[in-house]
Amino acid sequence: EERASIVTFAKESTWVWDYGEEAAAAPPAGPTQISANPIPVSLVPASVPTGPPDTTLPLQPPYFSPPGGNYPITDFDLAVTISDNNPSGRSELVYSLNYGDWTPYTGPVVVPPNSNLRAQATPLMDEWVSSSITSATYGMLPGVLTAPTITLSAPSFDQSTSTIDIAIANPNGTGSSVIFYALRAPSGNYPEVSSYNLYSDSFSVDSTTYPDGLYIHAYATSLDVGSWGDSPFTEAAVQATFFDIPLTGDRILFVLDASSSMGDSYCSTGLDRFEVALNELVSAISALGAAKEFGIAMFDAGQHWVYNSFELQPATVTNKQSAISAVSTVDYDSGTSYEAGLAFPLQYSTHPDQVIFLSDGSPNSSTGWHDELDALKAEGIQVDCVGIDCDTGEKANLSFIASETGGSTSFLDCEETGNDDDDDDDDD
Repeated sequence: EERASIVTFAKESTWVWDYGEEAAAAPPAGPTQISANPIPVSLVPASVPTGPPDTTLPLQPPYFSPPGGNYPITDFDLAVTISDNNPSGRSELVYSLNYGDWTPYTGPVVVPPNSNLRAQATPLMDEWVSSSITSATYGMLPGVLTAPTITLSAPSFDQSTSTIDIAIANPNGTGSSVIFYALRAPSGNYPEVSSYNLYSDSFSVDSTTYPDGLYIHAYATSLDVGSWGDSPFTEAAVQATFFDIPLTGDRILFVLDASSSMGDSYCSTGLDRFEVALNELVSAISALGAAKEFGIAMFDAGQHWVYNSFELQPATVTNKQSAISAVSTVDYDSGTSYEAGLAFPLQYSTHPDQVIFLSDGSPNSSTGWHDELDALKAEGIQVDCVGIDCDTGEKANLSFIASETGGSTSFLDCEETGNDDDDDDDDD
């Protein structure tokens, strides 16, 4: 069968068919850039619109102060200010709290914990469009509860106080926490926190159960752990004191001034200074726990009187009653020798670890007692000082003794009469 071919096969090349290269077409003539400047309105034909271009500019987004982030629970509800970045008169602000309705902004927004705040600038002029949305989340960091307050009906047990009421106040918000507490004797330890008692109402403790006094430990624990952490512990103590100085030592020596100026009247109490000091001494000794040891010594121009020689006595009921009876027979005399008073502690066969030093006047020697003070300091014996109606210089002496030995001070000032001056400087 013969067929006519419509394909002309190559005669000049080795390819299937012949081909030839053609030159690229020349680009059309004309400019490659054009001007984008607008045509002046005066040159635009009346049939062409002259309004603003179809493109508009977005407004700047607002910003928050404080910015989003995590803040302590005590900062909430948080007041957030929204500021407009745009020129006055160009925009107004709207906001949305927790994805609620958009609301015109007129002042700080109150933001609760763990909330989202969004804001946007919206245009007041046609050539502007709304800004992007500013969004922030305000998270809450848990706070720490405030420690409870412990109130005692009396600071210590004494002859007239055998029962003490204990109340614990919770300063935290209602429903935020509860109080747990524990008690211990001075020589004991607190139980594990898991064994503390839930506090519900005030309670009483008695001297029979805690003859040496006691310590009270308490803390607030959170009912909403996501919002609050437990409070620090707080502590109070029922213990013997002497003119507000806690008797914390195991071996306590009372050293009292028995100079003639101690016979001066104290304020309008109807008592003289010596009687005021002895009354406080009786209360302090009565409140001492049986585990403590105590002694009493008095000085004037020399070593005036010592209870039971230079032996500290266990604070048993019998010994305390014996000491109270003994001091009631002591009277005062002339002179104020700090040297004699400060020499007492090291004369005891067992040295005290806390000395209560009481005086109402200046020492006969301005510095002669420094050697005795240095000896007490070297032995590590704490001296707490009490001043009755002392002037500035006398207070300075007692403060110096206390500071040198790590002790504290307590001053009884009679505002009604002022500080009394002794008639005889040698007795002061």
